[in-house]
Amino acid sequence: MEPQKSIIREFLTTGWIVALLGAGIMIVRLLTDDKKTSIFFQVKRVVVSACGTSFAWYIFEQTDINSFYKAITYGIVGLTTPEIVNGVVKLGKKFERSPEDFIKR
Repeated sequence: MEPQKSIIREFLTTGWIVALLGAGIMIVRLLTDDKKTSIFFQVKRVVVSACGTSFAWYIFEQTDINSFYKAITYGIVGLTTPEIVNGVVKLGKKFERSPEDFIKR
C-alpha cells in the first residue's frame, strides 16, 4: 500500500467490508441477547462496532500480519468496542466530577 494518499481508496475497495463485519457481529450478538433494549440503544451499539472495526482496519492495514489473525481481531473488536467506549465514558465522567480524587488513586 502506498503512503497516506491511497488509504481512502483502500477503504472504499476493501475496508467497508470490515465495518460491515463488525456491525454484523454486533447485530448477531444483540439478536441472541435476552435483555430488552430500545431500538436506539441497538443502533448505537451497531454503529459503534462498525466504527471500532474500521479503526482496527486502519491500524492493521498498514501492518504485515496474516489475514486470519486480522479477521479474528476484527471480530473481537466488533464484539467489545461498545463496552470499551462505555468504560472510557464512565472514567471521563468520574474524572470530571472530582479530578483530585481520581489522580490521588
